[in-house]
Amino acid sequence: MSRLKTSKEINMQFYLFEDNIFTLNKPEAFYLFNSELNDIRTTSLLEVIGYQLFTVCSILLEKPYIQYQSDSKFAKTLAEFVKSNSDEFYERLKESERGDKSRNPRAKLIIVDRSFDLIAPIQHDFSYQTLVYDTNESEGEKKVLDVTSDVDEDISMKVELDETDEIWMKFKAKHLAETLTSLSSEISNFVDNDKTEQIKNGENFDMQEALEAATTYKELVKKYLLHLQLSQEVMSNFTACKWKDLISIEQKIITGVDELGREVTNIDIIRGITKISKDLTREDHTRLLIQYLTCYELSEKDRYNMITSIQNDAFEAILENLPYFFPEFEEGKKLQRRAEKISESEFSTYKKKLDESDYDILRSTTKLSKIAISSFNDELSEVEFPFLGDAPAITSNAKRRGRQRRDNNDISNILSNPRIILFVLGGLSHHEIVSLQKIQEEGAVQCQIIAGSSYINRPSEFLNMMKDIQKYNLKNNPFSRREEPPRGRFEESKQ
Repeated sequence: MSRLKTSKEINMQFYLFEDNIFTLNKPEAFYLFNSELNDIRTTSLLEVIGYQLFTVCSILLEKPYIQYQSDSKFAKTLAEFVKSNSDEFYERLKESERGDKSRNPRAKLIIVDRSFDLIAPIQHDFSYQTLVYDTNESEGEKKVLDVTSDVDEDISMKVELDETDEIWMKFKAKHLAETLTSLSSEISNFVDNDKTEQIKNGENFDMQEALEAATTYKELVKKYLLHLQLSQEVMSNFTACKWKDLISIEQKIITGVDELGREVTNIDIIRGITKISKDLTREDHTRLLIQYLTCYELSEKDRYNMITSIQNDAFEAILENLPYFFPEFEEGKKLQRRAEKISESEFSTYKKKLDESDYDILRSTTKLSKIAISSFNDELSEVEFPFLGDAPAITSNAKRRGRQRRDNNDISNILSNPRIILFVLGGLSHHEIVSLQKIQEEGAVQCQIIAGSSYINRPSEFLNMMKDIQKYNLKNNPFSRREEPPRGRFEESKQ
């Protein structure tokens, strides 16, 4: 210790999933939805999560403006815990010699719970990351794969999909078909241009240089071949499960229009569901019905008929448990659409992107991404997302400033703009993670977005916990002893 000149204690009570995505590793927070707000266990868990979320902000040197989902049972209480910890921390700093060194301009912290969007966790899309986590089993929240190459049995390794894998980082938000095509092309170019191949062809190189080239070559070939194999496996599953057709009907349900922008009728959607359901797994069929029941009101009789069409007790339980998150589910008296249709401007934006793309894209945008876009443009409703405590000054020129910021996507402006920190209590999906990355790449949001959750869910995990929420709460749940969450494909009832 004689060589140690200085040290700094950093209190990190969170885990980084990616450089801008964090998790608190609190899967039990899902069972808040079967717990009373005034229960001591509820208060205790929210207090712990509030402190963890505060540590995220303090590490970032942020004393954020805090907004919360107004119709959430838990978001305001959680926001209050974050604020009290933050106020106390910065008050102590002011009184110390260090002083308040919080970042300026201040970030916005927006807290929601999983009830704000039940579609994103179980929606299908075309991106490599979403499909990988929707297809394969994993260890923990990150994807860890034991893969042996079909091309070379000597190429076998444990792959963790994170920032250390440059190929994963390059393609994870890309369309699966684009990933496959680009990987094949890059492998060919890499082999053609690599020094090792030139050595094999008789060209003269320094021996040390040749050895270094051979080592680098083999490691990179491993990664390329493993991702090529993984993407091929995912594509095979995508085709076998008929996910392209499934995505088509999901997009009609979510947006209310077809690919030409024409309004779809309920009859059209029911026919589509009926036609495709015979080719779907029960898990995919259930995911489709969750989306339909979230977007459309039905009479009690029609709801019953739709739920029992699954013909499996476990999957029926998932649909019957929707009111824990979505109380309006049981209020329908007649058939009508309850979700807003995609707007004309949103559809025009979709068409423009589609014309510029070589691949299919989604018409829908996740609610979390819409919140980020509205917040960046100072247009997020303060009725739906009120501030706790002080709020940033919004001038009459806010919209004009937003247009100016959108016209200048320089990295220095992105880093200097106020951050947006999004927190989802009850689970964040990979579809939402990819969607947030895309709106930044497209320039719709020109600031740092940092998103986190109590846990990061795969679709099958989300369904497993939905199935069991009626019998579990914070006192009695699978994570009471900090066990790993349910893994693998959805476990069907034996009945």
